[in-house]
Amino acid sequence: MDKNDQHKRPVEDRTIIVRYGELALKGENRRYFESQLQMNMEKQLSSAAVDARVTKIRGRFFVNVPLVQTQKAIDVLRCVFGIVSVSPAYSVEATEDKVVACSIHAVAEYLSKRENHPVPVAFRVRTRRINKKFSLTSMEVDSLLGEKLLEHFPLKVRLTKPELVLGVELYDRAYIFTETYAGVGGLPVGVSGKVVVNVAGPFGVLAAFLMLKRGCETVLVASRDADVSSLQRYTPKKLTVHAVRPDEAQNVAQEKVYAFVDAVMGIPKKQEKAARGLVNLYPLIAWNEEQARAACKRYALACA
Repeated sequence: MDKNDQHKRPVEDRTIIVRYGELALKGENRRYFESQLQMNMEKQLSSAAVDARVTKIRGRFFVNVPLVQTQKAIDVLRCVFGIVSVSPAYSVEATEDKVVACSIHAVAEYLSKRENHPVPVAFRVRTRRINKKFSLTSMEVDSLLGEKLLEHFPLKVRLTKPELVLGVELYDRAYIFTETYAGVGGLPVGVSGKVVVNVAGPFGVLAAFLMLKRGCETVLVASRDADVSSLQRYTPKKLTVHAVRPDEAQNVAQEKVYAFVDAVMGIPKKQEKAARGLVNLYPLIAWNEEQARAACKRYALACA
């Protein structure tokens, strides 16, 4: 095959690789955490009208979606608590020839989107070989692909902070990617019990966001109108704000709640009467207004 045509070779369907962090440290509860994360992914993808199939393979989740919905699925998954990062990947047979051809194709596609970028582009290959039956070791795959890519493209090797990282993960199939997007991290919503959050204050939505990130289901209450629409994409359940006074907070939860959460900054002067009988949590207690506003901007939360 002419090397000028090799990178145009058709490859098979794409898959989104999903990585999670803290869950791997949960010991005997790990399966529970993973199951909750998978359920949340499926719900949030379904709510966004993404036709997805989620499977788990040895420390990763793999999400198969129609090609036209790839970016939409990535946007959804990046807002699922528990996910550290995602990568849209090509999935091919785990053979040396297929891995080489697909890697060339993937890098060609990456470079085609960066036509005005100065060359040569600094790159490296990073292989994770789970399938020990694959004929080459991880280092040998790195070396082979590096050599082949240098033959085809204006690249230079840089192992520290390269502009392009070609990722290769070898299971029963090979998954090859050039892009990785950060997720929100944290724990899957639903693994840490239920809390009541007062969202009436200027940073109430941020307080709810932080509790969701620690795996808590949230019951939202406010004595006045509160816009929580910017929070919806971060949770698998439809959010409703209960228009009640704080002292009625415990009455709106259908199940037992463990804490009352408020967006108080600094040491609270007194306990709210509403929170007596519950643990009082103040997730913003060590924050100042500038930090809170920066967090709202980072996560696109509608905080006053």
